[in-house]
Amino acid sequence: MRSNLLNKILGIVFATVLILCGCSGFTSDPPMAGSTDDSGVNLQKEFAMARQYALGSYEITEHSESSATGVISISLVQESGCVKQGETYQWVEDLNRVTQLAGGLFRYSFAGDTLTLTALNEEPDYYGNVTVLTFVGGDPGKLQGVWLQLTRSAYTMYWNFGEASIEIRVLEKENFNYMQSLFMWMFYESLEDSSMDIYADLIYDEHAVDPGRYGVAILKQDHRSETFTYKGVTYELKIDSVHSFDDHLSLTFSSGSAKCHLEYFSTLKVTSEMCKAENKDDFHYSDANPDVMTRYSRGNEEEFGKCVKQLMDLNKEKKTAWNYLNPNVDYDEMTDERDGQVYKTVKIGNQIWMAENLNYASRASSILLDSSSFCYDNVADSCAMYGRLYLWNAALEACPEGWHLPDNDEWKILLTSVASSVEDHENFWYYIGAGAKLKTTAVWESSNGVDGVGFSVLPAGAFFERNETEEIVFDNAGGLDYGSSYFWSSSPSGDNAYLARLSNKRDDVDLESVEIDGLGSSVRCVKNF
Repeated sequence: MRSNLLNKILGIVFATVLILCGCSGFTSDPPMAGSTDDSGVNLQKEFAMARQYALGSYEITEHSESSATGVISISLVQESGCVKQGETYQWVEDLNRVTQLAGGLFRYSFAGDTLTLTALNEEPDYYGNVTVLTFVGGDPGKLQGVWLQLTRSAYTMYWNFGEASIEIRVLEKENFNYMQSLFMWMFYESLEDSSMDIYADLIYDEHAVDPGRYGVAILKQDHRSETFTYKGVTYELKIDSVHSFDDHLSLTFSSGSAKCHLEYFSTLKVTSEMCKAENKDDFHYSDANPDVMTRYSRGNEEEFGKCVKQLMDLNKEKKTAWNYLNPNVDYDEMTDERDGQVYKTVKIGNQIWMAENLNYASRASSILLDSSSFCYDNVADSCAMYGRLYLWNAALEACPEGWHLPDNDEWKILLTSVASSVEDHENFWYYIGAGAKLKTTAVWESSNGVDGVGFSVLPAGAFFERNETEEIVFDNAGGLDYGSSYFWSSSPSGDNAYLARLSNKRDDVDLESVEIDGLGSSVRCVKNF
């Protein structure tokens, strides 16, 4: 369906089936003939500036009585390439595979300075369309010369017809408006329909877009970026880098400190280094030669789409940790200068603690991409309510300047102040009744607390990395029977470390030594004295 959509709108099926080749043909720029398009642009000069894309040959197979029409057969030769052989992929140096463009046969016709090629033996696509290529320039009434193909793309294509040879070159358009593209159309559609797929390569295809139709108000825009509001929230979409041919795209979508990154790369130059079975999901081929790989492309479009949805959800009306603070406690606030997030703080005895879990993505390139910490279930809303879950080594460095990860002594001061008694065991301490004083008055279901000192613990859960599969497993968040909260201590225990644990259906707190490998827990920062 995706290629059919492109065929319908662009009418340039050849762009997905042309392959680079090294067959005999033009090896130097043709003489300057001075043919121009309607704007007076010298096509020969632009052809000389463009990059070579493909070489091929053509043959006139029949002529009509009129010199203005005829049938042309177009072929390209791929001298070497990546070939699928069973379940393996082999690089063949002397491939010499002939590929026919769009079935090979075209009816060509002239109308003034316009040349039209219409595919004759290609099956219509989903919409009933066949390939139609339209050109201007050249030598009217003759195939010879340089012709500019008329496309609605971020690049222009020039075809030079010689005696029997074809050379195709491409040149990027200056100031192409990427904000008026099929990509942006699909992106706006996805704001309301999260099931809509987003395809990175559509950024190169022009399409009129009306943002207001989707409830989007543009605040600032140029041809590579825009700032807009949607449902009262401001967002920015910016192309960091783009190269339309071969295709490379790096794009960032953001709201405040939350960011989603899209990376996409595609090339017709399938190299011997790429020709591996591990890349099988990134290869493309033509229907005419399904065993020969004609394109390599890779991108994180699916992950980007999920991140965009989660970022949008993050900005909807939702519950955060602040909804569960004790209304009878006087909280202060502090701002983390690294990302601008504001945290409630509370003074308990002589200590000043954060009254909510830390939510700083210390090593993240986007809201959900951080190898050292995660939102529970990789859902952004979880971070807004529960904070992030950190590996111990990351937790040691996660607190902002002026704050730090508490050690065992600091945890003991807090827990002792709210416990009715303490059981001191060899490698752990058991604080009777402390959990009830520290838990929030909601969410814990059967064992809500009284939040007596404003510490406001929610059941944030944890994550575990399964060593055999390296799969991240999230567990124990929320108010179900096994709902729990785990807080790192900076105190090591041999190769392990300590944490404080609160659990559903229990009113106590354990301070115990645990294995740190692959375990992600919450962080509460305490202020430096």
